[in-house]
Amino acid sequence: MTPLSIALAAAATATAVVGATTGTLLTMLLLPNPGRMLRSGGDPATYGLDARDVQVRAGTRGWYIERPGASQCVLLVHGRSRARGWMLPLAAAIAQRHSVLVIDLPGHGTSPRGFCTYGVREQEAVRASLDWLCAQGWQRVCAVGTSMGGVAVLLAVTAPSFQGTPADRALAGVVTIGAFTRLTDVLDVVARRNGLPRQAATPLARAAGRIAGYDPADAAPIDHVHRLRAPYLAVQGAQDELVPTHHAGQLATAAPQVGAQAAHYAGGHDEPSNPDLQRIVLGFLDRRAAR
Repeated sequence: MTPLSIALAAAATATAVVGATTGTLLTMLLLPNPGRMLRSGGDPATYGLDARDVQVRAGTRGWYIERPGASQCVLLVHGRSRARGWMLPLAAAIAQRHSVLVIDLPGHGTSPRGFCTYGVREQEAVRASLDWLCAQGWQRVCAVGTSMGGVAVLLAVTAPSFQGTPADRALAGVVTIGAFTRLTDVLDVVARRNGLPRQAATPLARAAGRIAGYDPADAAPIDHVHRLRAPYLAVQGAQDELVPTHHAGQLATAAPQVGAQAAHYAGGHDEPSNPDLQRIVLGFLDRRAAR
C-alpha cells in the first residue's frame, strides 16, 4: 500500500470508530442502562419494611412506608437506570424516624418503558408524588433525589406552577445527592472518557433531545434553584466518578435565599447504602422534622 492509501484507510477506520462511539453514546443517553437496571431490584420485606404498593398517578407507582407517630414524610427519588428498589437501604434508615414514599420514575422499574429526559419530564412524577402525599394529609414533606432524581426534584419544586400549591406549603426541605448543575457538564465527562472531544457533548445532547422530544438545555437546575423556597442540602460523594465534585457547592451557592449548604460524603456517585451518606441525610431530615 502507498503512504496515501494507508493514511486514507486509517482515516476511514477512525471515522468509523468515532461514528460507532457516537451511536453508542446516543443510545446510552436515550435509554436506561440495562445492566444497571438489573442491579436495581429489591424488596421492602428484605429490609424489614412494611410497605404498601401505591399508584400516585397513571404509570407511576411507589412503596408507601408509614411510620407511626412520624411528623413528616420523605419522598425518595432514584437516579437514571435505577428503580425504587435501589433506594431501599436509604429508605430503611429514614423509616426508623420518618414515613417514606419511594417511587419509580418514568421509563424505570414498574413504569412504562420510555426515554430518559434527565429530570425534564421526570419532574412530573415528582410533582404528582408530592401532590399525592398532601392528599394523604401530610403537612410536612421533604424530597430527596439522587442523580437524575435530584435534578427532577429541583425542577419540580422550582417550577412557577408549583409555587403557592398545597405541596409547596408542605415542603419542609430538599436534598439532592450527586445532582448535576447542567446536563452538558456531565456529558463532557462522558465524551472524554469515550475518546470523543469535549465539543461532541452538546451535539449529542441535542440529537437525543430531538429524538426524545425535550430540550436538554432545560436539564439545568443551576438556572432554577434561585426560586427554591424550602431549606436545601446539596450532597455529593467526595469520589464521585460521574458528576464533578464541585457541582454540589455550585448548586448550594446558587440558592442563598434558603441558606443552602453543600456536604460531601466518603464515597462515589450513587450509594444509598453508604453509612456516611445516610448520616448526613438523616441529620438534615431530623432537623427539618424538629422545626
